[in-house]
Amino acid sequence: MAFRSPAQPHPVACARAVVVGLSMLLMACSADGGDAGRSAGSERNPEMWNPFKGKSGASDAPATVVAPELKGALVAGGTFPSEAPAATLKGATCTDVHVAGADGTAQWSDAPMPGQTRHGFRVEGLPGQPPLLVLNGRRAGSRMFELWELAEDGTPRAKATREVRLDPGQASWAGYVAEQVLCMPGGSLLLTVRYDNPSVRRGLWRYAPAGDRFERIAEQIEPDPFAGLPPVYVGMLPVRADAALALYHTGALRLAAEVYVNRADHLVLFSARHPDGLPILTLGIGEGNVERWTIVGNTLWLDAIDARKKGQPVRYVWSLDLSPVLPD
Repeated sequence: MAFRSPAQPHPVACARAVVVGLSMLLMACSADGGDAGRSAGSERNPEMWNPFKGKSGASDAPATVVAPELKGALVAGGTFPSEAPAATLKGATCTDVHVAGADGTAQWSDAPMPGQTRHGFRVEGLPGQPPLLVLNGRRAGSRMFELWELAEDGTPRAKATREVRLDPGQASWAGYVAEQVLCMPGGSLLLTVRYDNPSVRRGLWRYAPAGDRFERIAEQIEPDPFAGLPPVYVGMLPVRADAALALYHTGALRLAAEVYVNRADHLVLFSARHPDGLPILTLGIGEGNVERWTIVGNTLWLDAIDARKKGQPVRYVWSLDLSPVLPD
């Protein structure tokens, strides 16, 4: 049996309408792919939850699946441990940056200046790779990001550019903007991309710099319902110095006006042993949305809430042994 807390209204559910409403207001102010156009909005096309389908309805509660490589099961119960200090990751770093000026004469800016700077992500420390810059901007009237190999002098100037190949049909998209870039162990980058095809959505891509290859992980991802503003679409938890977990969310379910939960949470392990990412767990809403997560030794702990029933959220504590897939 899963551990359940007393049924009490969860503060996140009560504040969700305010958070999403503010997000949509910020989205409406978005003008372009630069710093003036950074959007905190969450565009959704959700399914309305029907409580009469029952908790295990197929459209509401995807199956929870543990990767066979773990050779074990998700364990219910126990007390969520005190969150231990996260491990310090070694390897590449991804840093939010702002770039002022035109190509060829651009300079780093200490702060965003609407209409004058472009938002991007500087990537340094990739083995065998030059520093990279994922830079948002406009080309031919469309919002898009570019991928630059930076010059050796440390300025934001392109020594070379790499083609951004997200999708065979991206030429028909109205635009695509990088909203988050994470440096993962094993040399991969995870990019949250806001794209218009034709409706606006966020998707998740993995970029392998060594092979200069983009791979789509999820066509549409949803914000963390517990993160507030600005929305967080992908979380990262260091496991060891050379391994980390990524957490993303899919399948928005609308509970009420501007009140949402997600149908599934997805956890993926990245390491030198699994540079492309190993999906270790899909957690269906029937087992809750992850509010907190931590690592103790080789064990992953999840504190999750199923908030679909108004005023009667159900809390679960789960643990999962990661030993079989962690670096030796």
